[in-house]
Amino acid sequence: MKTLLVMVFLSLFCTQPALACDPKPDWRPPTPQGAYATASVVIHARVVSVQGADPWNAKVVVLRTLKGAFSGNTVETASHSLCGIGGLEVGKEYVFFFPHKSSYFVSHLLQPTGFTTDKILKALPLARN
Repeated sequence: MKTLLVMVFLSLFCTQPALACDPKPDWRPPTPQGAYATASVVIHARVVSVQGADPWNAKVVVLRTLKGAFSGNTVETASHSLCGIGGLEVGKEYVFFFPHKSSYFVSHLLQPTGFTTDKILKALPLARN
């Protein structure tokens, strides 16, 4: 019984909050080519409107489908702590990489960072046409 009380006490006062999306310490953002290879769906799109705040829903106009099939006109993202890429800017073009064919959540774990949209497009073999 004493052991149980000590365990309950420790579990109440000795916990640390965990981030909802905390990658491994040696994790590195993917390259455009690595993200393309991993993704099921890849689109080049322009954001036309954004609603909400963490998560954000963005209406997009698909300029090109680069891999897989994209249906609809909405993508979703959130803050980095919730695995997203942060806010999206209206009028800006993005290349979005999605891990699943039916889920259009933009995760920072799959998105290349530090690359402009043009550099990402130039790095993808199917986007050069």
